[in-house]
Amino acid sequence: MTGFSPAVVDFQDMLLRLLPPGRAWNRDPTSTMGALALGLAAEFWRLDGRGMDLIEEADPRTTNQMITDWERICGLPDRAVPRPTTLAARQAAVVDRLVSVATQTDADFIALVARLGYSATITHHTPFAADIGTADSPVYDGASVFWWEVNITVPIGTATPLVLVEHAVTRQAQSHTLVTFNYIFV
Repeated sequence: MTGFSPAVVDFQDMLLRLLPPGRAWNRDPTSTMGALALGLAAEFWRLDGRGMDLIEEADPRTTNQMITDWERICGLPDRAVPRPTTLAARQAAVVDRLVSVATQTDADFIALVARLGYSATITHHTPFAADIGTADSPVYDGASVFWWEVNITVPIGTATPLVLVEHAVTRQAQSHTLVTFNYIFV
């Protein structure tokens, strides 16, 4: 029994106590049955420890071995966000994705584009109505209520690629809408 931790010996004792009653089962820890129980106890102790590790892995703030699975569930790495290199940064990105609450207001999309280094305005299209439209009003059909435009002002020498901006906006946009992008280079 040398070389085993007290926890393994406790598992051995528990296994020996689970044997059926009677003289046919030797419960002496130094017997052959005791040695078998000790070998099984070491594996059960290891499995018990891995089960406790699973509790830590179930929380994205403390995960280590399952960070790749958490990232896959959250759709990370995102093309619009640089991939974090440290474990703590990867955990923070997963937690941020899980707890972020996004609404679909114009201000939210303008703020999203601003975080990527651009200024923007939003244009909505409404169908033409005879009682409120004028002669110079554009004529859109009923489906145009689902179409909106993001007008992005692009200063010369801006570093963030525009495809990343488009990806970030369309990822946040409601799935039943159609968003188009207009770029104004200044």
